Amino acid sequence: MRKPNFENLLKVLRNERPDRPTLYEFIVNDKFLMRAAGITSEAIDWDNDEKLMKMRFKGFAALGYDYASVMNIGMQFLYAKQEHVQSISQNDGVMITDRKSFEEYPLA
Repeated sequence: MRKPNFENLLKVLRNERPDRPTLYEFIVNDKFLMRAAGITSEAIDWDNDEKLMKMRFKGFAALGYDYASVMNIGMQFLYAKQEHVQSISQNDGVMITDRKSFEEYPLA
């Protein structure tokens, strides 16, 4: 198993030649990461952000990534009420539509 090296990803982002091929995924399924880390679903406390991050770190490392994505942990954005129909538009419920609504967006 290779040792993660974040500098390898930084080289790619700076448009430099990395030391080796670089794996990158914007989102990786938690169940897939658990399997890679050797952790069962029953062992995960889905309400504990710290334990979820540690599981993700182990999963990304086991898969040979040089980084770990920790999106959506402890971060949530407010959104307006969405209409509940058979499908939901990704644009439904947006709260920022112009500079004025951006400046008025509640931060807490």
